[in-house]
Amino acid sequence: TPVLSQVAKSLNLYPKTTIDIIGHASTEGEAQHNLNLSYRRAESVRAYLVTKGVAANRLTAKGYGPDEPTATNDTADGRLANRRVELKRTN
Repeated sequence: TPVLSQVAKSLNLYPKTTIDIIGHASTEGEAQHNLNLSYRRAESVRAYLVTKGVAANRLTAKGYGPDEPTATNDTADGRLANRRVELKRTN
């Protein structure tokens, strides 16, 4: 929450900046479930930022499921690292 609050403050200082909010998942479980889960992760971040005053039309939530891992899915630590949300500036 503290990180997202700071993100919201920064975005409110730069009202023309747009962001993709990208959710990710590990490979545990079924593929469709992980895709939906990753989207819900991104959407929850988007909803939080909106409650902090960021205009909803500046934020796009996307779920990539397990398709872009940053670590191996062969270990618990790797799977944990792959369960994440990233923010990418789009303009």
